[in-house]
Amino acid sequence: MDTERTQTAASERLYSLFFFDRGQIIPGNEFLEAANDEDALDRASYIKPWMTREVWDRHRLVSVLPPMR
Repeated sequence: MDTERTQTAASERLYSLFFFDRGQIIPGNEFLEAANDEDALDRASYIKPWMTREVWDRHRLVSVLPPMR
């Protein structure tokens, strides 16, 4: 079982999620572990949906998620 867990963890990538709100100079941020871009975007869509969010894979902008109203 540890081998399966290690393989799953090794296949996941660490993404950065930034949150932007009016009046904030410095965005908030959080890290996401995801298997791929699609998985990262799906997970990010549920986190602080009232804010604009950016999902980054190291130095690559994956997507900007607008606030949901």
